Amino acid sequence: MNGSSPRKPPTGSPCRSIHLIEADAWVRAALAEELALHEGLSVRSYASAAEFLNVVKSDSEGCALLGSLPGEDAFSILEVVRETAPYLGTVILVGYGDVAGAVRAMKLGAVAAVERPLTTEMLSPILRDALAWSMRTAADARRRDSALARVARLDSQDEQVLQLAIQGHTNEEIAEQLGVSLRTVERRRSSGLDDLGVGSLIEAAEAFRTVESLRRELPQHAT
Repeated sequence: MNGSSPRKPPTGSPCRSIHLIEADAWVRAALAEELALHEGLSVRSYASAAEFLNVVKSDSEGCALLGSLPGEDAFSILEVVRETAPYLGTVILVGYGDVAGAVRAMKLGAVAAVERPLTTEMLSPILRDALAWSMRTAADARRRDSALARVARLDSQDEQVLQLAIQGHTNEEIAEQLGVSLRTVERRRSSGLDDLGVGSLIEAAEAFRTVESLRRELPQHAT
């Protein structure tokens, strides 16, 4: 189950689907119907992890609900889902009193681990929380990717002018420091803000901070 495709940024598609992975056909049908009819949730059902992983994408949003999957290691599946579709909020169902299993699931990145038996009334708010988590995570990723793209297209001289301006230097001071005309500084400052898609130095500084933080934490995103 390794070899997942490169991670794509989320597309901003509607984040309303619950992906129910449950081997028992009766349980799968009943739970999907309850969640859809009585809780107003959009549910897509799969009989196995392989069936689900065959259609899920790296930019998928929503919630993956891992139910009973005899013969399959639910925790290994959880790891693969988290790696393959990082914007999916994953909820796993564990046995009654399985505290160790619940703790392990949370450490592996599950949004929640829910003990059986359960009711849809109990499960629904947890799934909605997972959907909300997915939306937040995807939105954060879009903001990071946007900041990276905007900073990457900046002309180096425009960026130099903006960085000096952010540090508090006046246009006149920047012109003297760089040995260029005041008009050149004004032009580069304006074009730099335009390329970043922002209207102020405060917004430009925030974009630079976002990119710098991301490059420290996730060096692969800098390339």
